[in-house]
Amino acid sequence: MQKGITKLKNILEGKPEPQFSSEDYMMLYTTIYNMCTQKPPHDYSQQLYDKYRESFEEYITSMVEDLSRMYRLFSKITCGLEPISNMFKMHVTNEGTALVKQAEDSASNKKVFVWKIIELHDKYVAYVTQCLHVDVWIS
Repeated sequence: MQKGITKLKNILEGKPEPQFSSEDYMMLYTTIYNMCTQKPPHDYSQQLYDKYRESFEEYITSMVEDLSRMYRLFSKITCGLEPISNMFKMHVTNEGTALVKQAEDSASNKKVFVWKIIELHDKYVAYVTQCLHVDVWIS
């Protein structure tokens, strides 16, 4: 399990790591399935969930800390935040554009599209307010 989590983190961080093969997927699926379908006292589904949640929270926290650290470093440089701001805006714009394109492709469910836009907004407002220390109502 831990090997799979570590491999996924490396892929997400852009480290040189081969993509998951079908054998990797099958091995992970079989391991997880076997852990979750046992009868007590050998049922490990809660421990598996806790480990996954812990790893996920750890990874997200480290990414948010990295963004906060980058903000603090670049804010000390004259005009240092402008390139970071432009990259962040471009990323958010690309995410929004992809969401709109996805909605155009499946225009049947407008309610889902609206919820996805709200989720996208909430996600990036949190980054801006927590990591970049910007009051979105003032900017």
